Amino acid sequence: MDRPRESLLLSGENMTTYDQGFFRGSIDGGEPKQLVMAAKAFSAPVKAKDADVYLLTGQTFKRVSDLLTTDGTFKELRKVSDANRKNWFPVGQCGTGAVQECRRRGAQAALYKPENFDPRRNIR
Repeated sequence: MDRPRESLLLSGENMTTYDQGFFRGSIDGGEPKQLVMAAKAFSAPVKAKDADVYLLTGQTFKRVSDLLTTDGTFKELRKVSDANRKNWFPVGQCGTGAVQECRRRGAQAALYKPENFDPRRNIR
């Protein structure tokens, strides 16, 4: 019995840069194909019932979630909202850095700092 070749939409994250994105894979195995990868946090895409259109959100630490649409190729993410128009939320900076974990081994971490962060100021 032949079964149809099924396609899977997979999400992934780069463990060095923390960029997120989507890949297209197959139930039959093989290497997944990268569709999009960006310095954003994406929501799970929702597919339209009768069209090759997906709706999802994408946000960064500096920008709140915007609604995005795309087709099944994910080549172009089109912004369809303007949630940041009024800049309602405080912004900050995000980066990666080396840290020392409890076993004294080096590790990579995401560092989030508020916009007016002063490392000399005691926050206790």
